[in-house]
Amino acid sequence: MKRVDRRHDAFGLEIASFFEGGRPFEIVERDDGYIDAANSTAQYFAEYEQWPDRQKRGMKYVRGPHVLDVGCGAGRVSLYLQSRGFRNFGLFGNPTKAKRLLKQLHGMTSDSAVLMAETIDPYRTTNPLHRQHLQRNRQQGRMPGQIRIRIRFQRVAGAWFDYLFVSLNEMKDILNGSGWTVTRLFNDSDPAYVAVIDKI
Repeated sequence: MKRVDRRHDAFGLEIASFFEGGRPFEIVERDDGYIDAANSTAQYFAEYEQWPDRQKRGMKYVRGPHVLDVGCGAGRVSLYLQSRGFRNFGLFGNPTKAKRLLKQLHGMTSDSAVLMAETIDPYRTTNPLHRQHLQRNRQQGRMPGQIRIRIRFQRVAGAWFDYLFVSLNEMKDILNGSGWTVTRLFNDSDPAYVAVIDKI
């Protein structure tokens, strides 16, 4: 695992600022120059009662004894699951990596394994800049919801990384042939949703 130099760890500095009593917001920069203050850093430390309903509903389907939290942010889901007696051991950057990881997880997990994925349907937006980005991705032969972003904090810009947002149909296409299938779906009024994914 590559160690991140503190001088370039924007996410780490953002989290540290929160612990030191600050109230930072997460600043996300997309590779097309779009910049947004996504959310308050406090979201990474929210107690279970403050989570969106879709996440709380999804937690009811977690079974153990082991849980893998991929793309865990500051680890609030892992901490909640640990408090419930689970032992813990992020992110699909593009459809090829997603399919490869799903097949690996299928081979290394028990027959009763469950995946829970939270994503955003990229098509549920009215922002014209997001719609332009979807079109730009199509023109470049990428999935529309495939983005390259980095976190910024004060004067620090973190490393670029890939993130994949998919509609439910796109998720099902990625799961096809991986040994997994969507069995339950939880969504609120916003474009984010949680899918419970079981082994076939």
